[in-house]
Amino acid sequence: MKVLLTSSFIVGLAAVLFSTVEKTGNLVDQSKVTYNITEDKKLSGPFIIEDATKVTRLRGSYTDDKRSGDWYCFDQTGKVVLRYNYTANKLLTLDQTSVSSLEIKVKDKDPEVTTNARIPIPICSVEQYKKLLVEELKDQIPAKERAEKATITADITAMVDEKGSAKYTALYYLKGVEYKANLYTKDKIFSLEWLPAKYNDKTYKSEVKFSTTFEIDPNGFNRRFVWNY
Repeated sequence: MKVLLTSSFIVGLAAVLFSTVEKTGNLVDQSKVTYNITEDKKLSGPFIIEDATKVTRLRGSYTDDKRSGDWYCFDQTGKVVLRYNYTANKLLTLDQTSVSSLEIKVKDKDPEVTTNARIPIPICSVEQYKKLLVEELKDQIPAKERAEKATITADITAMVDEKGSAKYTALYYLKGVEYKANLYTKDKIFSLEWLPAKYNDKTYKSEVKFSTTFEIDPNGFNRRFVWNY
């Protein structure tokens, strides 16, 4: 009887220690995140991002605050454009068409590497990757530059290092004047993760760029991440 009570106590204690609570929040592009956290604020369990039209754009899971198992990224039609397994550290599916709109350069002196290396890949659909960074740029533009309606053209660049860490910058043009902005994404609960450029089991630095044009409206309101803790 004592053994049974002890076993029951251990099972009950484990259930308390590993219980999670489902939370929701909105990203800067107004997509909805549903995630699960433990009492000590660690991500654990399913993690899902849905866009404003309720289409699932990313689905995966966390174990003890680390991504695990299969992660799926979807385009706006619901088609899988990327599947990556964090347990095996293996890219299983990639829609090449989805990354064709990105200008990618592998940074190395060896032309064999720059020509044949696997391109760097964000664990996110390219559509949503662009939207997140454009909305982040809108948030970075000083209020005085957003005082009236205007059209902005911008080149947004990710410098991805050998470990898959990225720094984002934007050069944008407003009324013929060039501005530069650093885009910060690391302090948010959903961080953009990258697979770095790779060739013959060695990883390399790379540059990923895209151009965009968008409107700014002084009556608009850009929200940062709001989390339901």
